[in-house]
Amino acid sequence: MGKESEREQLEKDYLKYSDSGKNSLKGYNFQTYSGIYFMICLNGKNKNFKIGFEKEDDIVIYLDDLKYKIQAKSSELQWNKIISNKKEELSILEKLLIDPKNEFDFYKLCFPHGKFNGFKELKECHDRGIGKECKKMNRDKLKEGIDKLLEEKKIKVEQVIFQEFPFNDDIDSIKSFLIGDALRKTKLDFSESQLNSLAGLIFEYSASNNSEKKYLNEKFFKEISEENKIQKKINVILE
Repeated sequence: MGKESEREQLEKDYLKYSDSGKNSLKGYNFQTYSGIYFMICLNGKNKNFKIGFEKEDDIVIYLDDLKYKIQAKSSELQWNKIISNKKEELSILEKLLIDPKNEFDFYKLCFPHGKFNGFKELKECHDRGIGKECKKMNRDKLKEGIDKLLEEKKIKVEQVIFQEFPFNDDIDSIKSFLIGDALRKTKLDFSESQLNSLAGLIFEYSASNNSEKKYLNEKFFKEISEENKIQKKINVILE
């Protein structure tokens, strides 16, 4: 075979870039629906909260005077990928623990069901209202390098939380789960169109520089509940 032409190389580079774009979009969608899952959990416990997207990290949550810094990863995870990454300057954990103002109380790494093979070896931790699938590292069995990083950051082991979601990384499956989860946790009839509207609203808030559009809160589900009540009354009248 002859030497690869410049055009062929450009085409290969373009295809690589296209795949990268798809992966980025998948990651953003997973991040969005992860945030919606948190909102449903909090709403089901009648919690007052604020949730922001693409702020100091993927997701930020204010809850009961506590502040959570959250990364949602849709890809397969191993300890070596979490602790160190040869392709990037900072590892996943190092990025998660960036907190120059020391303003966060908890740092949470979230992932789909079955995507982190080290999750089973972690210890159960207290459910603070954002899902029960949470664990923390064992202080006596820390992976090499983590103890030094936590010491440098002045962060306790208990402040770093790992959460395995009760759903996989398939977006259609996640949407079906969230609609069902809303009904189970909040007795809220949450339609797919309302779910899509919330996802669109999150995108708008993520991209906006408007200070009034920084965070969503529990009011969204209250508005949906009222909307559904009105629609039911209309349906009765139409019958």
